[in-house]
Parts: sequence; C-alpha cells; structure tokens
Amino acid sequence: MSYIFVDVDEARRCAGLMSGHAEEFGALLGGAPEAMREKLEAFRQRLAGLAADLSAETEKYAAADEKMKRLHLMTNDRSGRHGE
Repeated sequence: MSYIFVDVDEARRCAGLMSGHAEEFGALLGGAPEAMREKLEAFRQRLAGLAADLSAETEKYAAADEKMKRLHLMTNDRSGRHGE
C-alpha cells in the first residue's frame, strides 16, 4: 500500500501565488502589442484556471485527510474503546 502526502498549507500558498500572478499578468496586458494580446490573454486564463484547479483539488484532499484523521482516532483509541 502506498500513500501520497500533500502539504496542504504549501499547496494553498502555491494556488494563491498562481492566482496572484495571473491577476498581475492581466494588469500588464494593456501594454502588450495588439497582435500578442490574444495569446497572452489565453495564457493568463490558463494560469488562472490551473490555480483554481489546484485550489479545488487541495481542498478536496484536505477534507478527505481530515476525515481519515477522525476515522483513525476513532479506530485507534488507546483506551481500548474503539469508536466510542
């Protein structure tokens, strides 16, 4: 059996940074040559989408991890009263 561990705080920080960079990038688009704006906007949208995806998956993982922690605590009660 293998486990994948995710540092939820770091994943949240990374998603926030990506989202912030997408916003900053969007602010810079006004100075871009007209011919490049469409491609640059597509890149900005992709970056923002990746940030949103990372954020959503991180929150799913965090919820599942919390559920597993509670289950572990219930089934491994050191007093011998499992699940009480």
